[in-house]
Amino acid sequence: MVEKITADRKKKSGKKIFIILCLILLVMILTLTQIPYQGIIQKKLKKAIEDHGIKVTSLNIESINNNTATISELELGDKPSLNITRIELAYRLQRLLTSGFDANTGINADATAIIVKSDPYTINADELKADMQGNNGTWKGTVAIPKLDIKDLEQDIPTLTVNSEMKFDREKLNADTVINDKTKEYSAEIISALLFNAPRSGNINIKHMQFPWGGGRIYADNVIISLAFDKPIKIGIHLENVELADTLGKVSDKIKGDGKISGVLPVIYYPDGTITLDDGVAAANSGGIINVSPTLMPGDNAQVAIARTALENFHYTSLKISVSSDKNNKSSINLAIEGKNPDAFGDRPVKLNVNLAGDIIPLIQQSLLPLEDFKKLMDIKETK
Repeated sequence: MVEKITADRKKKSGKKIFIILCLILLVMILTLTQIPYQGIIQKKLKKAIEDHGIKVTSLNIESINNNTATISELELGDKPSLNITRIELAYRLQRLLTSGFDANTGINADATAIIVKSDPYTINADELKADMQGNNGTWKGTVAIPKLDIKDLEQDIPTLTVNSEMKFDREKLNADTVINDKTKEYSAEIISALLFNAPRSGNINIKHMQFPWGGGRIYADNVIISLAFDKPIKIGIHLENVELADTLGKVSDKIKGDGKISGVLPVIYYPDGTITLDDGVAAANSGGIINVSPTLMPGDNAQVAIARTALENFHYTSLKISVSSDKNNKSSINLAIEGKNPDAFGDRPVKLNVNLAGDIIPLIQQSLLPLEDFKKLMDIKETK
């Protein structure tokens, strides 16, 4: 249980990056106002955040000048809250307007070191570059982070690169953001549309997202997320050449096996946080061996007895897993399998179709934790 809680906390780190980058830009803007009093700058930053509907429970500017800034003890929201222990910045400002953007003036900013610490992880960005060109009240250009490292996670993530093509005016923002590592095993393309005065009316389209898992990869395409979170979100989770042990083995530690499987799990995420799985299917790419504990096959008839014996050391040539669930979090797992058990039945071919006890929903919920965290952030009420 402790390990699960720790893992859940660690998975939240990547979802805070957007808030962090916004804070970085706000701090850089405020340094140009040349206000000599740190406390006044702190109040201006707090008000700027709360003007966008996010409650600032705690915020402390330790130091700030034209080249460096340190923010600590940052807590956004009440229940739930977003906590960031420390943000350290070193930057070079070439040309950044503080207010009243000139309709034809560019925005150019460069942060040379960004460090974010929030127990138990650390986010490091060597550099952040923003280059926006104005034309009659509309600005467009790029925001880039050449090297982004997230440390102290259970799974090591390679250095990531973030590039965002942005276009905005005083009312709306559109962005096309690409995130990947050097090999592009970790990659995502995210299209965002946001109205500044009504952020919940915006939407995010995850055109593609993938990451390595179980010796293969998991990916999803064209996931549409309304920032109002008032509509079901459909997510087709694709498994490609993943180890059998990293799917069924995570549903129950009483299932052991080898071989690789591929398939699709059609997931629906509802506004109330409920998750359902609509007839997901995955099949083995080739033969292998599977061992299933007899305790996972309830029943007392002859067919179940044969299945219990056969699946203790089953050499399969064909394997298909079918999974589904309803809104009451009741899931079903069906295993259709062909092959033989040399210990129990020699070379005699065996064909089985059995239902297994187990629940795949917790595994799906774990993979969707970032989505739940983002929903909670959007649920933070405006402070008045």
